[in-house]
Amino acid sequence: MAMHGSARCALCQWRKADECPADCHFRPHFPAGSQAFEKIRRVYGGNVVEITYGALPFPEQQARLAFLALEREADARIENPVMGSLGTVAVLEEQIRRLREQLASVEQKLALFQQQVALLRQQHLHPNNNL
Repeated sequence: MAMHGSARCALCQWRKADECPADCHFRPHFPAGSQAFEKIRRVYGGNVVEITYGALPFPEQQARLAFLALEREADARIENPVMGSLGTVAVLEEQIRRLREQLASVEQKLALFQQQVALLRQQHLHPNNNL
């Protein structure tokens, strides 16, 4: 049994199929009017959805994650057409590098303050030793 009209999934609509099979693997992931499918189609082409599904060793269990990953990569590619998600990774790695530098600086200052506190405590406990 097939679904007619607007009940077709976004992939079947894109293929201009007259019907969407009742057991269509794509309907749960890309219902009619799916923005996710539209993004993936715009960035990679509609066939990549079918190719990805066919390449999965256990398609039913892995399809949701694979299609979500495709959508996220499409978002990144739309935001940064040259680097895609690699650009996001580069930005995050730079933030991590700067934060590590800041942490090292703060740890140095903390060590200095701890030394000063220890010295002040020693002076307070033994005031005559400072002469």
